[in-house]
Amino acid sequence: MATGTGTLPSANSINVNKWLAAATFNRFHLGVFLLGLGIFTIDGYDLVIYGAAVPLLMKAFRMGPAQAGASLATP
Repeated sequence: MATGTGTLPSANSINVNKWLAAATFNRFHLGVFLLGLGIFTIDGYDLVIYGAAVPLLMKAFRMGPAQAGASLATP
């Protein structure tokens, strides 16, 4: 870190705008994107199932919202 003037040394500087402009989207990036999309989809699936199942369980077992939340919460 430079002291005094507040500027960084130019020997190790990178022009981020040029670096990003020269970057290309290739198969590796597509694979990482699709993997992340799959993980987010699977992660959100449990919330959809939970939202669909809880009202039915509450009705079948005559539970209130607090009881349903406490019984389905993980320890």
